[in-house]
Amino acid sequence: MRTWLMVLERFEWLFMCWPVGRLHETKVLNRSRIAVKHWQDQWVFTLTVLIVCMTANGFVWSQDVVLPNRETIRVMSFNIRYATKKDGENYWGNRKGLVVDRIKKQEVDVLGVQEAKQEQWSYLQRALRGYGYVGAGRDDGKRKGEACGIFYARKRFKLLDKGHVWLSESPKKVGSKSWDSSLPRMFTWVKLKDLRNAKGKRIEKEGEGVLWVINTHWDHRGKKARLESAKLITAWVDEHVDGQWGEKKVVVMGDLNCVEGEGPIDVMNEKFVDSYRELNEKSADEGTFNGFKNKKDGRRIDFVFYDQGLKAVNAEIDQTVVKDKRSGKDRLPSDHFPVVAVFEDSD
Repeated sequence: MRTWLMVLERFEWLFMCWPVGRLHETKVLNRSRIAVKHWQDQWVFTLTVLIVCMTANGFVWSQDVVLPNRETIRVMSFNIRYATKKDGENYWGNRKGLVVDRIKKQEVDVLGVQEAKQEQWSYLQRALRGYGYVGAGRDDGKRKGEACGIFYARKRFKLLDKGHVWLSESPKKVGSKSWDSSLPRMFTWVKLKDLRNAKGKRIEKEGEGVLWVINTHWDHRGKKARLESAKLITAWVDEHVDGQWGEKKVVVMGDLNCVEGEGPIDVMNEKFVDSYRELNEKSADEGTFNGFKNKKDGRRIDFVFYDQGLKAVNAEIDQTVVKDKRSGKDRLPSDHFPVVAVFEDSD
């Protein structure tokens, strides 16, 4: 607080002296440059203090993210790892720039993040200007606990509806948990209207261009909880999302904490299509969990599913690793690699 008061005091001096300073500068040009140098030093000092204070308080220098005018929709699922000091050099404050860099370079239209705490989703909201955000903490439905938040490009989509559902026997009860779940688990959903059709032009007719998106994070311990979560999401989509199965325009993404061949994924595959597997043969280097290590052979537990009202044209696991210029060590944005899927309308 004292630092900010110093900044304000500096600005007060500048506002009061601006006209005088300019006139004085003109008068002394032919006599002495000392006063001019002093005046310039005051400006440099003030701006330096201002920048340091704003950076220390989490200020993000950001412009609106500009996305290309394209026919396809790019979707990313990204477990950004919750902020905890026990991660040491991988603490959120040391890698948040890497997270934003991956998102921006992928030029996504819709982003689902898992494990986001308030300080993290607030930072991303500031850093990802041009995106709308829907999310809530799983503990109180507001700010407490991790969120499965959804970001969407505002120039591309209009938000029609939104909500949160808890993965329990009482899905409308905030913070509820059931079965063998170790923690409250949930999904966040949005109903969006795509403002452009396949030719890149705006959609004006009512009901056209609707896209549903669900973002979730299943329990890491409860086997039954994961199975029931798959059933609950399938039933919810069946009841709420427009159209018959095979025609629904819906994406379900998230960290599901299980792999192909396990019961919950089998349940999802009964109604949805796994975008990555649809377009990629199984291989040893398709892991999405990395544990902050440069390894690609981990478990593939992060997914982007869809129904066939959409058509997947590309899907990848972004396994980018950055070399730290000072230490030479591998730097990763998170302990998960993000999954990116690209869709077009199947009509």
